[in-house]
Amino acid sequence: MMSLYSGQKPAHKASALVNVLCAFAIMLMIMPPALTSLRQASETVVSYYDRRYAENKISMALALLRDPVFYCGISMPLDKKIYKKLFMNSIYEPFCWDGPIKISSSLSGTENGELRIAYGVPSGIRVIGSYDYGSSKKIIKLSRSEDEERIMEKSSGPPKYVKNVVMFARSFPPSMPLVVRDKDRSMKVLQAEYAEKTRYSISEGDELIYFRAIRAYSYSGILYTDDYRISGIQPRVDGIEDISFDFDSTTKILNIYVLARGIKQYSDEKPIMWIENCPQNIVSRWQAKKSPYRRYARKVGWRLSNCISAENIQEASSL
Repeated sequence: MMSLYSGQKPAHKASALVNVLCAFAIMLMIMPPALTSLRQASETVVSYYDRRYAENKISMALALLRDPVFYCGISMPLDKKIYKKLFMNSIYEPFCWDGPIKISSSLSGTENGELRIAYGVPSGIRVIGSYDYGSSKKIIKLSRSEDEERIMEKSSGPPKYVKNVVMFARSFPPSMPLVVRDKDRSMKVLQAEYAEKTRYSISEGDELIYFRAIRAYSYSGILYTDDYRISGIQPRVDGIEDISFDFDSTTKILNIYVLARGIKQYSDEKPIMWIENCPQNIVSRWQAKKSPYRRYARKVGWRLSNCISAENIQEASSL
């Protein structure tokens, strides 16, 4: 019995070895496609999060500019001569700009890489009564108290800070900013003056508008802004590799071209995504600068619907 049992044991081992070899062969056959699918799935997930990261950065950058662009020029003229005149030819920014919107080279020397916008912020505060007066100081009564941090008086001369100026949405003639000369303790009464010598009127119930400005550009992969209310320029959004602007004064369309990077670094150069709507000169500049990241471009076009032409102001002033 012992010799019979010992003679069958090698056959059992051989059968098990064959099964292992078959399983191993099958595994070798299915492993490459499985690994390929796993790698592709991993790359898809990484690519998705990379794209979402860049999209979020672009959205954050545009969100900083959306309200200033929408309210750009409200109660302000586009013409640079009239713009400066209505701010009493002040030598301070943003009153000395060539109008409520200006595009220039950025700090890094990028052509059309810096946007400067003067705009208005509605306060929700209304005027009590109506006013019709000349260039002398005039007391304006408001429906509720004003936050003293939002307005700053300038007793004489041209404005120096954005908080020195207020505007009214339905003033006549349009686009007549007022310099705040004084305010009472209750913050419900303002004394203001404007530059022109013509008739000026404010309708009852008109809304008080704060004058504000912003400057924006990209430098070393970060979007910076200066809102002229705090000290200096502030970093706002990282991951913004470049931002460029162009403005058509006829159609009043502002185009913004944003280039943002993803979060993953690659060993080889990756093509820039979504460049189809961007001008070739901007795309060429982007492509000339190498990056270990995949980069994503976006173009938006916003209309400056609140900007008033010089002709409309002169027309109204002559009435």
